[in-house]
Amino acid sequence: MSEKYFEGLKEFQFDTPPDAVNVGGGFEHINTNRHLFPNPMKDPITAAKNLASRVSNQKPEDKERLADVSRQNLKKAVAVNTGKKRPDHGRLMAPHFRNLWATKKDELRDALSSTFLVTSPTGKVFTTNRLEEFCKNNNLTYVPVWNSSRTGKPVTKGKSKGWLCTKI
Repeated sequence: MSEKYFEGLKEFQFDTPPDAVNVGGGFEHINTNRHLFPNPMKDPITAAKNLASRVSNQKPEDKERLADVSRQNLKKAVAVNTGKKRPDHGRLMAPHFRNLWATKKDELRDALSSTFLVTSPTGKVFTTNRLEEFCKNNNLTYVPVWNSSRTGKPVTKGKSKGWLCTKI
């Protein structure tokens, strides 16, 4: 080739896009969702493509082996999280928590419970962090009132009809 052809290439310099990531081997991966997912492998679209290619290329014996490994990992997680690895820890801590609950029951209950705004059918608004006691005192059914906090719609049937509860 002629040297005139290469002269133009010497002046040309490729500018790397700001959202390009060096994947290794000199290849650049351009991540269009970089503002949402800095790590391209956390991008749901990329992850779905990778998963689809892995699943379609698996052999049946690999699927069985991976399922077995998954079952073993689940058993390990259950053993760790249910206290089987440290059974005496539960016996050691039980009296402490019983004593704590006996002395500071109301404080703990208030700290751990959610606060609710309960609106009556007439429009009167109540604030409570003990919804079950509130329902008992006002002759309401607890479960439908609590479910209205999840659905955002007032209760439609029963003695709690028209009441609306929202979680703060």
